[in-house]
Amino acid sequence: MKFSVTLSIILAANATFTFTTQATQVTIKNLFAVEISDWNNDGSMDKAVLARSENKNNIDNDDGAVLYIYLSNDHQGTLITKKNIAWAGALWGTTPTLSLNKSGSLLIHSMNESIGRNRWNQKLTLSYRNNKFIVSGYNYASYDTLVKDSQFTCDVNLLTGKGKLNDKTFHIAKQKIALEDWNEKLIPKKCLE
Repeated sequence: MKFSVTLSIILAANATFTFTTQATQVTIKNLFAVEISDWNNDGSMDKAVLARSENKNNIDNDDGAVLYIYLSNDHQGTLITKKNIAWAGALWGTTPTLSLNKSGSLLIHSMNESIGRNRWNQKLTLSYRNNKFIVSGYNYASYDTLVKDSQFTCDVNLLTGKGKLNDKTFHIAKQKIALEDWNEKLIPKKCLE
């Protein structure tokens, strides 16, 4: 039986989260969100933490959100880190979040719902399969606040290749993309405006 808990954190300038892995202790600062579940089904709770990148010099365009996933393998712990998993703004309506879908997969939600006329939101679905996280789904929606009926939506299950673009179905080649390999170049072309 899967058990999951959603943790809501009131963000403060000094909000931190600490993991203890096999080799070291890791402290994560500037949290956006925390999600807890048992993805590897070992009976111990795993944790996903989304935090602002600590790279203040914008080297390698590393100014987005970093995802940390702590898997509780036999209570020793393994830490997975993925930089630039989501865009991260500083204002309300631009900070990324985490949640779980009905099947227990991890959703990473980034957005711009507050600045300028072009609003958008994006969701990546991460599923745990064969002892690793894969990007199993991509969802993008946008609209122009000044243009009536300007909605654009694209939703793709990367594992089946089935998608929907503005209420019309389409198919792409099935993909099994490991979390560590994900980048924006792998977004299905159908979903690019």
